[in-house]
Amino acid sequence: MDKNYISFIGRIAAFFSGGKASGKRAGAALFTLASALGLWLFVAAHFRADAITEAGRSLATINSYKAAQISSWLGYHEREALRLSRHPFLGELVMQELAGPGSRRAQLTSWLIDHARQKRYSSMAFLSPKGAVIVTSPGHPAVGGKEFTAGFEQAVQKKRGLVTDLYLAAAGKPRLTIFSPIFQNGDGKKPVCVLAINIDPGAEFYPLVKAAPLFFVNAETLLVRKEGDSVLFLNELEYAKDAALRLKRPLSDKKLPAAAALAGQTGFFEGVDYRGVEVFSAIGPVKGTAWAVVTKIDRAALLAPVRRTQYLWLAVLLLAAGLLHAGLLAVFAAKRRAAEALLAHSRNLLAETERLGKVGGWELDLATGKNIWTDEVYRIHEVDPSYDPNVEKAINFYAPSSRPAIERAVRRAIERGDGFDLELEIITAKGNVRAVHAIGRADLKAQRLYGFFQDITERKRAEEQLHESESKYSRLYQQMMDSFVRVDMDGRILEFNEAYCRLTGYTPEELKNLTYQDLTPAAWHEAERAILQDKIIARGYSGLYEKEYRRKDGSLVPVELSTTLERDAGGKPRAMCGVIRDISERKRAEEKLRVEQERFRQAAEAAQFGVYSYDHETGESSYSDEFMWLYGLPAGATLELDADLAPKALHPADKAGFLTAMKAGNDPAGSGVFEHEFRIILPDSRARWLRVRGRTFFSGTGAGARPLRASGIIQDVSERKEIAEILRESEARLRSLWLHMDEGVALHELVRGSSGEPENYRIIEVNPRYGTILGILPDEIKNQLATEAYKTPVPPYLKEYSAVVASGKPAYLETYFPPMDKHFSISIAPWGRDGFATIFSDITDKKRADEALLKSTRSLSDAQKLAHLGYWDWDVRTGAVKWSEEVYKIFGLDP
Repeated sequence: MDKNYISFIGRIAAFFSGGKASGKRAGAALFTLASALGLWLFVAAHFRADAITEAGRSLATINSYKAAQISSWLGYHEREALRLSRHPFLGELVMQELAGPGSRRAQLTSWLIDHARQKRYSSMAFLSPKGAVIVTSPGHPAVGGKEFTAGFEQAVQKKRGLVTDLYLAAAGKPRLTIFSPIFQNGDGKKPVCVLAINIDPGAEFYPLVKAAPLFFVNAETLLVRKEGDSVLFLNELEYAKDAALRLKRPLSDKKLPAAAALAGQTGFFEGVDYRGVEVFSAIGPVKGTAWAVVTKIDRAALLAPVRRTQYLWLAVLLLAAGLLHAGLLAVFAAKRRAAEALLAHSRNLLAETERLGKVGGWELDLATGKNIWTDEVYRIHEVDPSYDPNVEKAINFYAPSSRPAIERAVRRAIERGDGFDLELEIITAKGNVRAVHAIGRADLKAQRLYGFFQDITERKRAEEQLHESESKYSRLYQQMMDSFVRVDMDGRILEFNEAYCRLTGYTPEELKNLTYQDLTPAAWHEAERAILQDKIIARGYSGLYEKEYRRKDGSLVPVELSTTLERDAGGKPRAMCGVIRDISERKRAEEKLRVEQERFRQAAEAAQFGVYSYDHETGESSYSDEFMWLYGLPAGATLELDADLAPKALHPADKAGFLTAMKAGNDPAGSGVFEHEFRIILPDSRARWLRVRGRTFFSGTGAGARPLRASGIIQDVSERKEIAEILRESEARLRSLWLHMDEGVALHELVRGSSGEPENYRIIEVNPRYGTILGILPDEIKNQLATEAYKTPVPPYLKEYSAVVASGKPAYLETYFPPMDKHFSISIAPWGRDGFATIFSDITDKKRADEALLKSTRSLSDAQKLAHLGYWDWDVRTGAVKWSEEVYKIFGLDP
C-alpha cells in the first residue's frame, strides 16, 4: 500500500484514540474507523482492478488492430513487388535502353516519377542484375549498404520480388526497400533488371504505427525485432528521439514488454519499458514477420485518476463514518462514473481510429437479426446514426454487380461458419459509388457474425490511375510504327508485333514456323552472317544497317534495322531482338529525286536554266554554272545565304514572299512545289527578275513525313516581267472599259414546275446599262419573272438559257427581239446552281466597239502566250520526244 496512505491513516487513528476519550468511545471510534477503512480498501481495490481490466481490453484492441494494419501494409508492398516483376512491357523498354543508351531514358524516367508520385515512394531506380544503375528517379541515393546489397542479391537469385526489413541507410536514416526483378515480357525466366523502390518509413510507415489515438498522452505503440541478444526498437519513440533502429535493450530483461513479445508471449503484460518506467501493455507478433508490436501506457498515468478518487473517498468515509450506508451508495456511484469515463475514453479511441483508417466494425446477432454498426460504417454509407441497418437494408446498399458475392459470402458464414474477405462496391444513401473492403468472421456458438468494413475508394482510384499510366506505355509498345522481332540463335522467330506482320505479309501463325533467313534474299546472307559474328556476338549489338526482306507475295522491301543480343544467366547468347523500319518510301524518293535531277540538269543545259539541289538531312547544296551566272557569279563561287537560308542577293522587298513560298514548298502537308518570282541585286547593282520552280521530296507519310531533298530550276524572267507590265496596263484599260461598257448585264434564276422542267426564269440583278438599253428601270424589274418584265406570254429564249444551265457550258446567240424591235448579241454563262448570266448589247450601235474589244482581247491572248514556258527532251538515238506539261498547253494538246 502507498506510504502516504499509511501515514494519513495513522494520524486519523491517533486523533480518534487519543486525548480524554474514554476506552469505549475510543473503541467505538476505532471500530467505526476500521469499518470505514475496510470499506475504503475494498472500493479502492475494485476501482484499480476495473481500471486495469478496461485498460487491458483497450490496449489489446489497439495492439491487434495495429498488428493487422502493419501486416496489411507489408502484404500490399509484397504484392506490389510481385506485380511489377510481371509487368508486360517494362523489361522490353529497359532492353531497348540498354541496347541504345538514352533511347528510352525519358520514358523510363517519366514512368519512375509518375509511379513514385502515385505511390508516395521516396525514390526508384532500375538496376542491372549486376547492380549497375540504369535509370533513376530524381533524388535517388547512391546504391550500396549491407542490407540493400543482400536484398538485391536475394531478389536476383530467387527471381521474385521482396520487401527488405527496416535498416539504417548510409545517411543514417531508416529505410525500407522493395526489390522487384523485371523480366522481358514478364516471363519470369531471367531478370533484365531489378526495380529498387526506397520507402522512407518516417513519411510512410511510422505515421501508420503511431496513427491510432490513445486515451492518455504518454501512451505509445512500439515496433521491435530481435537483433542478437538484444531487442531492437524499429520506430521513433516518444521519449527517446532518434531511437529508430538504434535503441537496444537486453532480450533477457524479463520485465521488458518488448522482450516478452519477442519471446512469444501475447496479451496483457505488466512490466517496465525502455525508460525504466512501470507500464501496462498489450503485446503480440506481426503476422508473417519477425516483428512484434507493443502498445503501452504508464502505470502511474493510468492509476492517477483512480488514486485521486481513492483519496477523496477515504476522506468522505472518515468524515461520514456514521453514514455508512450513504457512503456505500456514494462509492458505487463513483465506481459507475469512473467506469463510464473509461468507457467514454475507449469509445472515443475507437471512433478516432475508425475515422483515420476509414474503417468501422459491425456485428450481426443471428438470433435476433439485429445488425449493429459503428459510427464510421454509418459515415461510409452516408446515413444518419439513427438509421436502422437490418440485414436486407445493408445488403441493398451493395451495387448490383457486387450484391451476389456478398449474399453468397454471408450465407456461407451463417450456414458453415466460413469467413470472408471481399473488395466490392456500394452505392451510398446519397448516390455516391464507393469501393469497400468487407471482412467478416462467424462465431456460431455465440450466434453472431462480426467484422471490419473499410472505405478503399481512394486506393482503388490510385490503382486505376496507375493502370492507366501502364496501359499508355503498353500501347506505345504495341502500336509503335517500327517492326519488332525476337529470334533464337538459329534464327527461329519467337516474338513480334503487328507491324512486323504487316511488313512481311505473313500471319502470326505462319511467322512462328519461319526463320529470319527464310525472309531474307540469298544475296544478303553472307553479309548478314558477317554482321552476326563481327558485331552482334562480338559486342552485343549490330548498329544500324540496311538489307531487304522478301514478303509473302514474293516482293522485296528495303529495310533498315538494328539488332541487339540477349544472353542467358551463363553469358551464352540466347536470342536476338531487332527493330526494323520499312525504307521503301525513302528509296523511292531517292530514285525519283535522282531521275528528276538528271532531267532538270539536261533541261537546264538546253534552256540555259540554273539548276539547284539541297539536302535537308545533311544541309549540303549544289548549284549549276548557269545558276551562278544568273546571280552574276562565276562558276564555282559561293552563293551566300542568310540565317533564313535565303540568298543575301534577294531584294529586301521580296524576301517575305520568298520565305513564305519556300516554307510552303517544304511543308509535308502541301504539294511540295516551290514556285515564286522575285528580284535579286546583281554585283553591278542592277536588278534582275528570277523565277524559281522546284520540288521537295519527302520521306515517310502522314504525320511522320519530313523533307528529304529539294531541287529545281531558276530562269531570268526580267523580259517577261516587262511584258506583264504591258499586260497589266492592258487589263486596266479593259476594266475601265467594263465599268463604262455599253452592254447590259443581267443575272437570272430558272423557275421550275412540278415536273422539274424549267417553265420561267426570274431576273435577280441587272446593271445600269441594262435599263438604258431596254428602257426599263432596273429597280422595277428586279425579282420579276421574265414574262412579267418583258410582257410576253412565254419567257424569251428559255430553251437556250435552260440548255446552258443544264450543260454548264456558256453559249452565244444573236437574235431579234420583236417586242422591242431590236437586234441583240447575247452571251450566256452558267451562274450559281440553277442560274445564268446574260451580257447583251445592241448589235447595231455597238458593232465597232465589239470589234475594238475583240482586237484588244486578241492582243491580250498573244501576250499571255508569250509568257508560257516549257521544256522538251529528244532522244536522238531512239527518236523519242518528251514534252513538259506546259508545252502541251502551248500547243493546245491534251497531255
